[in-house]
Amino acid sequence: MAILNLDEPDVEELRRARDVESLTKVLQFSTKWRARSDAAVALGKLGDRRATDALIAALRDRDETVRQMAAEALGKTRDERGVLPLTGALDDPMWDVRERAAEALGKIGDRRAVGPLISALGDSAEYVRERVAEALGRLKDPAAVVPLLSLLHDPDGNVRWKAAQALGRIGTEAVEPLMGVVHDDDRFIRGNAVAALGIIGAVQAIPVLIEALDDRDGFVQGLALVALGKMGDRATEALIATLDRGSTTTTPRVAKALGMIKDGRAVEPLMRLLDDADGFVRGNAAEALGHIGDARAVEPLMRLLDDADGFVRGNAAEALGHIGDARAVSRLVAALAGDAIFEKVAEALARIGEPAVGPLIALLGNDDERVRWRAGETLARIGEPAVGPLAETLSDPNPHVRCGAAEALGKAGTVHDVTPLIARLDDPTVEVRLKAIDALGSIGDVRAVAPLIEALNDGHIDVRLKSADALARIGAPATDPLIAALESPHPYVRANAAIALGRIGDVNALEPLAALRHDTDELVRKSAADAVDKLGRKEAPTKGSLLHRLKKALR
Repeated sequence: MAILNLDEPDVEELRRARDVESLTKVLQFSTKWRARSDAAVALGKLGDRRATDALIAALRDRDETVRQMAAEALGKTRDERGVLPLTGALDDPMWDVRERAAEALGKIGDRRAVGPLISALGDSAEYVRERVAEALGRLKDPAAVVPLLSLLHDPDGNVRWKAAQALGRIGTEAVEPLMGVVHDDDRFIRGNAVAALGIIGAVQAIPVLIEALDDRDGFVQGLALVALGKMGDRATEALIATLDRGSTTTTPRVAKALGMIKDGRAVEPLMRLLDDADGFVRGNAAEALGHIGDARAVEPLMRLLDDADGFVRGNAAEALGHIGDARAVSRLVAALAGDAIFEKVAEALARIGEPAVGPLIALLGNDDERVRWRAGETLARIGEPAVGPLAETLSDPNPHVRCGAAEALGKAGTVHDVTPLIARLDDPTVEVRLKAIDALGSIGDVRAVAPLIEALNDGHIDVRLKSADALARIGAPATDPLIAALESPHPYVRANAAIALGRIGDVNALEPLAALRHDTDELVRKSAADAVDKLGRKEAPTKGSLLHRLKKALR
């Protein structure tokens, strides 16, 4: 049996072997603080209660790190024998030890710790107060309610939030005291009390939470919204009753809360709000109806697409997308021309999906370039359901339609058959050829390599350059065909193949590129030299190397 080296132990090996006895000896007898600390950590990971006595003793270690790790380890053992020693550690001179002791007491969960923890709520270190509040929340003792309420005044935001969470965990015993401070002058107290009531979820707090929707502070309003959302359908009737009393400053937030709850009972009351004089009310009601997703709201929401308020139109479009009813397609397609809400309209049509494809394809022939672009963008967002119809549209007699279809297919990036796009490489309209080439480069299908190499000899310089770019984007699968193309009888093909190879960056192209140093065409020679330069940036040429000789020869 190996002799245990107390000052330089292999703590990790001892932990893997679950050697509690040896780890305990290191903790008790090592002269090195690091070894003792590591042993405490390892014992905590094992969680073996045979180490409890040694860990308790380590709470009095001369080194603060050892004390800290011992406190943490005791929490992991969940051994109730550690409770009283840990309550003593709440008075340790080092805040990090006090913090770990509080956390450990919360994990052990023994009610004997409640009194000492309540006393520790006044600790000078905010991190300690946070852990103390957490621990009291775990213990769920009603005796902690009033002390935790006082912590809602704490100057540290994290402490206040931990106190609110703790009160929420304590539950029903905290409801009445929390309701009593919802109208406090301090916004942090109001807000955290509202948050705690939301965590508890007590029905009797619903009226107070609805009142808090009209709090003078937006922070409190937001927390009240979240709290009511957590209440779920238990809050629906009270919220609807609030709407029935007429429009007030609270109405927009009541509508938002009903949207968060998603209860179908709210559909009719929310639909009535779509006629409210306040745009904020109409917009929030539209948003809420979208979250609920009930088809009864489709017709009224469609009418809002003509609303004078852009916020309302945008929320109506978004809501129609969430509902996903095909009846909305024609109205949404018509709204694509609206500058302010294009993004929301496009997203709504993309959500509806296949029923929107035909009307959008029809827009690709629109006289307004902006409308054509927006239709194409939306078709690309729809994705797979639009691919087949777009591919068929590539043969449309209108060049605008062919152009938009090619561009949308490239952005969709899910084309299974690139043949229709390849056919457009011979399109009589340059812009169509360019869009088809760009799409093939984006899709990256190897079947496009040979046709794109042919396009390197196109009569239009933009087409040639775009083809080189597309081949470079396809990458490695295009390398060998491009090397072969360096021997083409057409100078444009050789030159643009060299450009593409330079962008791909495969050093296997170096020697074929070097063969162009005597080419009869100046453009080819320059393109090859530039390609070798680009390859040289990937691999610095040493004197006498192949790359060095090639670059010298090409110059």
